Amino acid sequence: GAANAKTSVLASSGAWDAFGGTTTNDKPVCGISTSPEGKYFGLKSFSGRDTFTIQISVKEWKVKDKSKYPLTMRFDTRRQWTATGTGMHFPDGDPGLEYDIAKGELDTFMREFGDSKQVAIQFKQKGYAPLRLDIADVGAIVDRFTSCNRDMK
Repeated sequence: GAANAKTSVLASSGAWDAFGGTTTNDKPVCGISTSPEGKYFGLKSFSGRDTFTIQISVKEWKVKDKSKYPLTMRFDTRRQWTATGTGMHFPDGDPGLEYDIAKGELDTFMREFGDSKQVAIQFKQKGYAPLRLDIADVGAIVDRFTSCNRDMK
């Protein structure tokens, strides 16, 4: 499980951490995450992948592993990002969704992520309340995430 992952915090700002290290499979990983009150948002970059992965969770969600969940994500009042999350469960049993951002879109994504005050993720299915998170502190650690990615083998 996640207990075998070897990551360390590279920088913190408010409730957000930039981290780097290795996954449970000893693959290099860099990320930015927060976990306020039963929620989780993580942006992760795994070595050798041409996408970045977003993982989100709300403890009350009921998700089926590998099921598809269409969603939109918006930073402040900027354009919507459209994605399809795949249902999964974290090693601690919490429900989650993960979806990818193409590395070619990362500059735009990171600019919007780092310059915004809030992210809102909305679901097409009924029964899933929007996930809203304060991201005002993320801009202070974006550079640390970017440099971790640059240094990753």
